[in-house]
Amino acid sequence: MGLDFIRADATRFEQKRDKSKLLELDVEDLISRGKPDAFVPLFRCQLTDESAGLALGQPVVGRAQSESQFNIIRSNKVIGVMLAEDSQELARLMKLNNRYLGVISLFVEQLPGFDGIFQVKAKSAFKRRD
Repeated sequence: MGLDFIRADATRFEQKRDKSKLLELDVEDLISRGKPDAFVPLFRCQLTDESAGLALGQPVVGRAQSESQFNIIRSNKVIGVMLAEDSQELARLMKLNNRYLGVISLFVEQLPGFDGIFQVKAKSAFKRRD
């Protein structure tokens, strides 16, 4: 009689525990309360000043001349220009994120190769709103 009582009690306890765990971990609810995606895209630039001496992680400034042209500046000297496709994407992202000054802080992410193309990324993330 004692063993049957313990077995019956154990099954009830497992059932209560499993039900409480299912209520506690609601995955859909955790995902729905998440923050919106933020991302930091890379932008390709053409080096125009061979004596620039770029290093990884070095800060540079991007200054908009138009929606399709950004100059890359280091120490008050233009060292390169952003490629047209990437300039248009950066201008679009800046508008979406209410950055209207036309100046953005960038970091060198990849050094220039033989073709003079290097990559930069923004200092802060953009909110993705497509």
